[in-house]
Parts: sequence; structure tokens; C-alpha cells
Amino acid sequence: MKLSVIIPNYNHARYLPESLDAILAQSYPASEVIIVDDASTDSSIKVITEYQLRYPQIRLYQNEKNQGPVPTINRSVGYAAGEYLVFCAADDRVLPGLFERLVGFLDRHPETAFCTSDSRYFKEDGSFHDATCEELGRNEKIIYPEDLVQILRTTRFSIPTHTSLYRREQFIKYGGLNNKLKMVCDFYLNYRIALHAPIGYVPEVLASLRQVEGSYSAKIFSEKKKWEEVFRSFFEEIDREPSEVRSRFVRSSLLSLLGLKMFMFLVKNRSRWEFLTPILRNKFKGMVINKLKNYAKRRP
Repeated sequence: MKLSVIIPNYNHARYLPESLDAILAQSYPASEVIIVDDASTDSSIKVITEYQLRYPQIRLYQNEKNQGPVPTINRSVGYAAGEYLVFCAADDRVLPGLFERLVGFLDRHPETAFCTSDSRYFKEDGSFHDATCEELGRNEKIIYPEDLVQILRTTRFSIPTHTSLYRREQFIKYGGLNNKLKMVCDFYLNYRIALHAPIGYVPEVLASLRQVEGSYSAKIFSEKKKWEEVFRSFFEEIDREPSEVRSRFVRSSLLSLLGLKMFMFLVKNRSRWEFLTPILRNKFKGMVINKLKNYAKRRP
């Protein structure tokens, strides 16, 4: 079995048809579509079972109690039989060619741990913007750990989970998603793998993420005690990495991707000042300036 699609769902009945239709229309078909419902209280189960009547590759599992997205995803991986895994949120949309392009890359380059692509971010009003990395050119490539350090220091490159496809054995090897890391668990896993092993990059926009208020990440970031606790656990995990990998976390300055709350945390915690590299400070300075400019524009 080649490709397993994993969809955690909680009360996304209104988005599921759009998400499933895009998955089932891919030019490279998934061997199985595993949906684990996290004790939804809307009509999600009805929607899913109706799709199962038409698409036998859909497999539904249900949590008896709500467990949250991270345990639900890790449980889903235990059900998957595919060589490759792709994680699709129930309210996002894959774009044409995602499976074909990334599976093809991994097949051609067995030394890579996973493959990622450019991404689209869209809102309920239909507006969207694409996150691309023109600095890397428009040819697909293998990115090695030390090369990634320099790329993160000098470009806008990032690794979005919703546009990535993983070798199942590598996902398990690196521990899956850590529930202590909550909204940054996939961020940590992606960069942990990429700073250990080579990854693939396909410079095409192949998946889109829905930006909504009240998301899982937004809820945790809205409570200072919670996000500070998550960041403390985040650095504890980095401390457990081999010295060369920990050094890559520091030298890459990739923590700017976690925004101004990470800057606030670093400034407050002297023991973590080594992560405040000159490049990182300049990136955060730019964020502050942009935030002030946007605030000034909104003022009457």
C-alpha cells in the first residue's frame, strides 16, 4: 500500500465535502483515506458515512471522548498502512497534483525523509496569498541539513505541514507529534527531521490552508501561561537533540517563523539568549516595525 491520507476531524461537517472532494480528485489516488473523528457533536459522522458509500477507501474511526488534534493524529498513524503519509485538515484543501508530484519525488529520491512544496493561505471571503520561495529557483531539489541552515538564514523558505508528504518510517523514527508542544508540535517535528536528514522541495503551490479565527493555535496563543509552557517544552526538546542538530537549530535562526511571542519568550528567558542570533534579532525587528506600520494605518 503506497499512500495513506490522514484526516483528523472535529465539528467540521460543513468543510468536509470540500476537503474530501479535493483529495478524491487527485491524479494520484490515495490507497486509503483515514478519518479519525474526535467526538464531533455536529453532522460530521453523517457526512463521512455518506462518502464511504461511494468511496470504499475511506475508513472512519471515532474517539469516544474528545482528545484534541495531536493525540488524534498520532492515533491515526497507527491505523495507516501506507508507505507514505499525508496529513490533511478537514477544513483545508489540497490542490491538483499534490500527491502525484510529492510521491514521484520521494520515489525518485529514496534518501529523503519527506518532501514539501509551496503553500497557499485563504480566508472565508475567498481572498488568498501564496507563500513561495523564489530565492531557491523553480526547480525541485534535495535540501541537506547544513544547506537548510543557510537557506533559513537568508530566504523566506518554510516547511508547512499541509503541503508535506512523509515516509511513514521516518515519521515514526522521529517520534511523531509531541502533545506537550501543542500548536508547534508539527513545526518542531518538521524541522527536527530536516535538520537531521535530507528533505525534498517541489517549488509549486500544491495545498491551501484555511485561515480562521478561533483556530487551535490561536486559542493557545491567546493565553500567555499556555504558550509560555509550550515554548519551555519546545526548548527542552531541542536540548535533547545531538549537539550538531541543536547547533543547527541555533544557527538557522528559524525561530523567527514562530513570531513575536517567541521573541518575547527569548528576551524574558536569559538562559535561551544564545538563540537570539543577530539574524534572528533583525528579523524580529522587522516584524515589530511592520506591526507598528499596520497599526498606524488602522488608526483614524
